Amino acid sequence: MLDAVGFAARSIVASPDWRQGVEELLRRLGEATGVSRVTLWEVHPGPEGLLRQSCRYDWAAAGFQPISDDARYSDIQIQDGEGRLEDWALRRRRGEVIQALLAETSGEPRQTFLEHSTQSFVSVPILLRDRWWGHLGFDDCLTPRRWSALEIDILRTAAAMIAAAVERRESDERLRLSEERYALAARGASDGLFDLDLKRERAYFAPRLYEILGLMEGAFGSAIARFFAAFEPADAAAAQAPLAGRYRLRRRRFRFELRRRQEGEPRWFVARGLILYNRKGPVRAVGSLGDITDYRRAVDKLARSEARARAILNTASDAILTTDEGGRLVACNPAAQRMFGFGEAEALGRPVGELIVPEHLRQAHRDGMRRYCETGQPHVLGQLLELQGRRPDGTLLPVELTVTEVPLPEGRLFTAIIRDITE
Repeated sequence: MLDAVGFAARSIVASPDWRQGVEELLRRLGEATGVSRVTLWEVHPGPEGLLRQSCRYDWAAAGFQPISDDARYSDIQIQDGEGRLEDWALRRRRGEVIQALLAETSGEPRQTFLEHSTQSFVSVPILLRDRWWGHLGFDDCLTPRRWSALEIDILRTAAAMIAAAVERRESDERLRLSEERYALAARGASDGLFDLDLKRERAYFAPRLYEILGLMEGAFGSAIARFFAAFEPADAAAAQAPLAGRYRLRRRRFRFELRRRQEGEPRWFVARGLILYNRKGPVRAVGSLGDITDYRRAVDKLARSEARARAILNTASDAILTTDEGGRLVACNPAAQRMFGFGEAEALGRPVGELIVPEHLRQAHRDGMRRYCETGQPHVLGQLLELQGRRPDGTLLPVELTVTEVPLPEGRLFTAIIRDITE
C-alpha cells in the first residue's frame, strides 16, 4: 500500500495531468489491498443543479467486471429537490471514511452490494480546499473484512494525493485560461500593454505596443531600458525621474508623455498605469501605451488659435464682454476694463448689469435676458443699438452695442461688442 502511495507521489501529483496515471494507481492500490475492485468517483452538478456522482475510473481484479463504462454508474443523483444529500454522501462531504459489510446494509445500498457480490466496502472522501470532489471506493467480493486504522490512514493519504493532483490541474487550467485571455486582450486592445518586473528589471511588451511604435515585434526583448531608449532622451529622462519619485512615495498611479521621431515628424505617446508594491518597495509597473499625436496636434492648434484670439481681443479698441445665461461676466478684454473703469479680478462672476448698465435700464436688461432664455425670441441679438453705459463712479457714456449668442454643450454664452461713441 505504501508503494502505491509512493507511486501516487511520483506519477500523479508531479504530473501535469494526473489522469494519465490514475488507472495505474488504482491497479496498484487494488493489488496491494487485495480487493476485487477500486473505483474513483467524481461529484458534480447535474443539469438541474443538484449533485450527482459518476464513476470516472476503476480497476477490477481477474474475474470481475469494471463499471466505469456502465451508464448505470454515471450521473447518479445524490441530492433531492430540496437540497438534502443522502446519508453516505453527507458523511463523505464531512470527511468521514465509510465502511460497510453486506450483512449491515439495507435498501438501495444492499441491492448494489448484491448486484456486485460485494461482501465488504470502504470509501475514502477526496476533499479539495474549497469543496468535496469525490471518493475512492474499495469493494471486496470475497471476504467480509474490517479495515485497520493504519490501512485507513494510508488510503486517506492516497486520497489526499489525488486531491492535490486535481487542484494542481485546476490551477494550471485557470492559469492557462488567464494567460490566453490576457494575450487576446493584449492583441485586441487599442493601446499597447506592458508589464515591468521592477525587481528583476525585466519586462513584457504586448505585440500591439510594437505596432503602435512602428517597430518589429520583440524589438525590446525583455529590457526596460530599450523601451525608454526608443523615445526622445529628454522625454525619457523626464518620465523616469518622476517614476522614481512615485516609487519613493509609494504612489499607485503614473502617467507620462513621450515623443518619438518617425520620418522626421515627432509622434506623441502617453503611458499610464499602476505600480504594485510589497513591504520592501515597488515590484511591478503595469500599464498601457497609446498614440496621442492627433490629440496633441489638436491641442497645439487650439492653443495657437486661442493665442491669436487673445491677441486680437487684447489689442481691440472696442470693449468685448462675455456673460453666461445668468448675465454674469465670464470674460472681458483690456479695452472693456479701460472703458468702464474696473479690474478683471473684481468684475468676473458679477452680474454685468451691476457693472455697466445704468440703474434706469437694469430692470429692462434683466427682463430682456429672462424673456429670451424662456421664449428664444430675440429683441437685441444681432442689432446695432445706441445706448448708455455706466462707469463705477456713476458717470454715463454713449455707446454702440452689438450682442451675439454662442451656444455651447454646457450652456449659452453672450458676447457684447461695445464702442464708445462719445466723440
